[in-house]
Amino acid sequence: MHQTLKQEATKAASKNFLQQQGRFDQFISIFNQERRHDALNVRYPAELYSPSPRPYSGLPELEYPFHDRTITVTRCGRICMGPLKINLSQAFAGQKVSVKQVEEKIWLVSFMGYDLSFFDHETCRIESAANPFAAKVLAVSSGRRNTSIVIYLIRRDGRSRRTDQHIRFSRATHKKHLRTQTDDDETVA
Repeated sequence: MHQTLKQEATKAASKNFLQQQGRFDQFISIFNQERRHDALNVRYPAELYSPSPRPYSGLPELEYPFHDRTITVTRCGRICMGPLKINLSQAFAGQKVSVKQVEEKIWLVSFMGYDLSFFDHETCRIESAANPFAAKVLAVSSGRRNTSIVIYLIRRDGRSRRTDQHIRFSRATHKKHLRTQTDDDETVA
């Protein structure tokens, strides 16, 4: 369908957006009502289409009861906090985000339970929040034959699980031996 759309509606693009939209609308009408499709047993898509019996009511309003403020992102992707204009992302235009003060002059910006970024009120800088699904990997020592890698798995409740992976390389045999130890008692400092 996309190749046909491109050939019939975009080759030799129209002079303006309205004319181009008219070409798209004409293509959709012909594609659905006047053109038979082999994949549909040589029938028109309009013959088989039936609207859903359930009306779409949209998503419920976003609420952030445990945050300090709920702010609607502007069309240009900014959060306005008094005189401050913070560039977040145009992808959130029109959406409500929550803002919560986590430290003195440090604010956390969240959307639907996901922490997006931290905003420093003093320096007017915004930094991405860490990916909550990523494992934290720290190399702690590196020797000629042994390499130790410490992986901290951070859970949502703030506790961590430390996994030590010791990899031994033997130059003579080029074999790798992997030994894993898990210490549930240690936490991130």
